[in-house]
This record gives sequence, structure tokens and C-alpha cells, in this order.
Amino acid sequence: MLRDPPYSAHVIEHLLFFFATYVPVISCSNSRSQLSVRINLLHIPSPVVTGDSVHLRCGYELGNETLYAVKWYKNMGEFFRYVPASDPPLKIIQQAGIDVDISQSDDSTVFLRNLSMESFGNYTCQVSTDKPFFRCVQSTQQMEVLVPPSDGPILMEEKSDYELGDNVSILCNSGRSKPAPVLKWYINDQLLRELEIGFAVADIVEQVKIDMD
Repeated sequence: MLRDPPYSAHVIEHLLFFFATYVPVISCSNSRSQLSVRINLLHIPSPVVTGDSVHLRCGYELGNETLYAVKWYKNMGEFFRYVPASDPPLKIIQQAGIDVDISQSDDSTVFLRNLSMESFGNYTCQVSTDKPFFRCVQSTQQMEVLVPPSDGPILMEEKSDYELGDNVSILCNSGRSKPAPVLKWYINDQLLRELEIGFAVADIVEQVKIDMD
């Protein structure tokens, strides 16, 4: 004998029907759309350095419509939202590489602290309006995160004393960084290009020989 489903099942069924019937599906347009709702400013600082703190800014116009929500995403994962009808209106969604200072964030600004390598990515500001139009616009920019060298360059040589005619072998080693460091060579405070090194060294050796004579 079949039994009637429990009361909770009826409640869930009616809720699903309600959301399917009355909650609109909002599709977002890009910030250059011709709608009255538009994003007129998106500021994502880039490049930044690990350990930095930055403000993300999103300026928008609503026309005659009412704001429903401002949401922030990194690589399609939401990490912050402002919904004026909610209590509290600000909400943080945890995500790797994202450390939001809610005390310095609002409907148009998000303050990120302690940036790391995981903070790199595409940041999107999404603005949506309330009924009856339920419009949505969004804009995206990339944040590049730099890692300065952990240590200064170190020179390593086979020996410290040389005689005229000796070959000189010197290794310059720098700490890890992103992007990889660009090493430049100076002789007597003169910057050398790669193709000039051999000629410059020959000139210096000749000058040393003249001075010794």
C-alpha cells in the first residue's frame, strides 16, 4: 500500500514550483551595452606586488531602476556581494587568494589585503537591478601579481685574483621571482649589452695594461 509523501515533501515541491515560476533568470550584458544600467568605471590595479593591499572600484549608473545587487567574482567564483535589501547588506564568500576588509568595502569598492600569487586572475564586477526589469551588466579586468626577488644578486667567481691574459668566469645568481629577473652586467659602472661584453672587457684589459706600464 502506497503512503502519502510527508508534509515536508509537499513544502519542498511548492517552493521549487514557486522559484521556477516567479524568480527570473538574469542574463548579463557587457559594460558597453546600450541599457540605462551600465558600468562606467572598473578599476583593477595591475600589476601589483605580493603583500600589497588594493581597492577594487566599480562605478555604475542605474537610470530609473532600483539596485538589486553588486557582486564581485575572481575567475568566475564569487567572493563578495552587496545586496541593499539584505541584513547585513555586505557578504564575503571565502576564496583562495582573496582577503576582503569589509570595514573598507561598500556598494562600489572592495578592499583586498595581503595579496598573494593566488590573487592573480580575472576580476568581474556585476551589477543587477530589481523588479520589474531585472537587468544585469558586468565588466572584467585582469590583475597581474608580481613576486620580487627573494634575495639580491650574488656574484660567484672561480678566483679573486687574475693576471693579464686570464679568462674570467663569473656567475650571477638572483633569488626566485615572477616574472623571472632580468640580469644586467656593469663594468666600471658602465651598462653592457650582450654583444658588447667581449669588446668592453678587451678595452678594460688594455686600459689596465696601459696603467700598469
